[in-house]
Amino acid sequence: MIHTQKGTANPGLGGIYAAPCTPFNKKRDVDFDKISCSVDYLKKSRFNGLFVNGTLGEGLSLSLEERKQSLEEWMRHAEGLQLVAHIGTGNLKETQELARHAERIGVDAIAALPPTYYKPANEEQLVEYVIEVTNAAPNTPFLYYEYDVTTGLHHVPSGALPGTR
Repeated sequence: MIHTQKGTANPGLGGIYAAPCTPFNKKRDVDFDKISCSVDYLKKSRFNGLFVNGTLGEGLSLSLEERKQSLEEWMRHAEGLQLVAHIGTGNLKETQELARHAERIGVDAIAALPPTYYKPANEEQLVEYVIEVTNAAPNTPFLYYEYDVTTGLHHVPSGALPGTR
């Protein structure tokens, strides 16, 4: 859930966001045709936006092409909803590629979980990583996907990520 209040860094984002699951068919391929049904249901449920391709949406299990195609399909049907795309991967270059793609198609914001296997060793490396990611999509707001169990960085002080917008 994303919840912001007026006067925050990006007053355009706010409200309740759903993190929808990615639909799959019996062959375990993404069922792109079912995305429109999910969006219709979430609109009727009065969500303000969608957080797609995150951990609940199986984003880390999808190929880069599947993530791009999935994001495009969510965008195609999400009129009236804000859309945040999770773009984090296991490596910086693919994360940057997804960031550029998300900006190109006009998402409202991007979010990234940093690499979880070869993790940033300290806060400075995490900040450097975030700056590299945000530089790939400089005109799109960035939300840091904080999940300290995977990074091992349990006490990142407020304001430690200067590259976030």
